[in-house]
Amino acid sequence: MLVHNMNWVPEVLNNIPGISCQPMMGGAFVFPRLYLPQAAIEKATVVGMQPDQWYCKRLIEEAGVGMRPGCEYGQKEGTHHIRLCVMTPVETMEEVLKRLKNLHFLKEFS
Repeated sequence: MLVHNMNWVPEVLNNIPGISCQPMMGGAFVFPRLYLPQAAIEKATVVGMQPDQWYCKRLIEEAGVGMRPGCEYGQKEGTHHIRLCVMTPVETMEEVLKRLKNLHFLKEFS
């Protein structure tokens, strides 16, 4: 399960518009980078949240998927990430990635 998800998850994430992910070298978490439209970054500021924090809030509210924002882990200023655990059954991971892909966040702010 872990080896399969480590190889497969970054590949799927890289095929979602606005997300890029480096190959995993080990560990239980992947930290894909979000490329958010300026309008989304500005909206996050208006609601008093970091852009990746606001993205995670929208993800849980609209898709029922919980992830942690990169701002909680010391990401480089001006970048936005999410943290995703790959230590889940393949079927669960498939559903998580499907919901992530179907979130219309980027379309809304592009």
